[in-house]
Amino acid sequence: MESLYRFLKIFREITIIAIPIIVIWIGSSINKSISEKEIRQEYIKIAVDILRDKPSEETTEIRFWAIEILNEYSEIKLNEESIEQLKRNSIMANILVNAMGRAYVNEKGEYYIDKE
Repeated sequence: MESLYRFLKIFREITIIAIPIIVIWIGSSINKSISEKEIRQEYIKIAVDILRDKPSEETTEIRFWAIEILNEYSEIKLNEESIEQLKRNSIMANILVNAMGRAYVNEKGEYYIDKE
């Protein structure tokens, strides 16, 4: 009986030490996961900003980088046709045409949808 009490006392002391360590470890893991998601979101925002501009010879390489980043960090991967469209067109043109079927550019270079 005395060995059972001794075992329970040691077990209680171990749990008193282990529980805070486990809580710290879980909290750290959650923070790391949140930070990684935030970094991915920022990279996606940068890529989308780059792809919003009209393509030119000067922006070819940075567009390819942005497409790779977008495909790497997005949960839904781009197919080859979408990648080729992004190489030739701005992302807004692709989104509007794909979503609505009709997209137009006004004299300021802004994209809009004909709602009629």
